[in-house]
Amino acid sequence: MALSWQAGTSVPTDEARTIADGIAVRIPVPSAVTWLADTIDDVVLVDDDQMIEAMRFAHATWGRLVEPAGAAGLAGVLAGASSLQGLRVATALCGGNLTDRQIRTWLPGTAPKS
Repeated sequence: MALSWQAGTSVPTDEARTIADGIAVRIPVPSAVTWLADTIDDVVLVDDDQMIEAMRFAHATWGRLVEPAGAAGLAGVLAGASSLQGLRVATALCGGNLTDRQIRTWLPGTAPKS
């Protein structure tokens, strides 16, 4: 999606390798790309490790279980925290679709959901 936003048109890719399956877009919807042009100022790319750190931060700080895609925005905020000092920043925390194994792997010390 970042490539599409930069190009201003839908740019398909052969693969989207990430643990964040909720945002692993290989073929962006053209109308979504158009919508982004009028809605956002920038795209911040984060990797899987940054999303896991954001998941851990959300859990440790607010007691929230979020999946990697739901933590991507927070990962971007955390990555750019120094440049955001004094600004009001918001990002969605969503998606609790974690398996027990993912919880044990990514959020050590957290009891799996019952």
